Amino acid sequence: KAHGAIYTRLGIELSSGTEVSWQYRPIGTNILEMCDGSKMGATKNVFAVLQIDWTNIPRTKLRRIDMLESSVADTLAAAHWLLDKYPTVPLLLGGFSFGGPTNWAVASKLVKELGPPDQASNRAAKLGGIFAIAGSARGGERFEELGLGTASAVREVSSEGVPVFFLHGTHDKNVALQVAEFLYKEASVPKEMVVIPNSPHMFDNCRDTAYRALIRWLLSVGLGSSDPNSTKLKKPSIAKKTVMGKPIQKISGESKGKERWRCAISNARLNKYCSENEEGELHPLAGLVGYSE
Repeated sequence: KAHGAIYTRLGIELSSGTEVSWQYRPIGTNILEMCDGSKMGATKNVFAVLQIDWTNIPRTKLRRIDMLESSVADTLAAAHWLLDKYPTVPLLLGGFSFGGPTNWAVASKLVKELGPPDQASNRAAKLGGIFAIAGSARGGERFEELGLGTASAVREVSSEGVPVFFLHGTHDKNVALQVAEFLYKEASVPKEMVVIPNSPHMFDNCRDTAYRALIRWLLSVGLGSSDPNSTKLKKPSIAKKTVMGKPIQKISGESKGKERWRCAISNARLNKYCSENEEGELHPLAGLVGYSE
């Protein structure tokens, strides 16, 4: 892995319990105490981490239904293995870019299997939370028929009370910010979205800011307290959208949602990857980079 990948550092820190640098060298800080000084004890090795990597698959192939079917099958098998191996702890699912639609589809299947968190029998081994880092989306009739539609999965999973989290940069040219904004809007509470101004797809120029937001949410979901009087990190319970970093200065006449820096709808993508539904309407994300049908 190239140095500086958020998901690689995340896996190392969660599995070891120790903070590392962007070169993945140990710094020594206990990750349970590094988020705003929150004292959560000195326990280490509290997360079991399993990562699947699709980096070497060409981007054009990642749009295909069979590729998503394959990634969902692999991730679902991994999730089942983790649930069997660690039956008393919550399962957290997260994905970067193509991992977004993969994990939403897996979460949808798991919700059907496991039931809502508060009704799961003998489980702390419930679905504890879902996060998407610059996650893309799939939709349209073909994906929906196979249970692979991203927005419908977000609605289904979050409606069961599973906490969801979206992390996205404003200047992502691989997956438009509008994709995350739309999915956040479709989700039920508890939900959170963090937007990083001026950030590209890999968060190259603001990794620390993006990473702090992500790991704080993960620790709050995995280890946080539901007690409002507790000094520990609190479990998510509301809808929260935050801009972390220096805001982008608006120019005169610029309206919210139509800022100059946003990815524009591509007619080429509309013609190649999108189609109208039975009512003759296009999906709200049709034509945007990061969305395919």
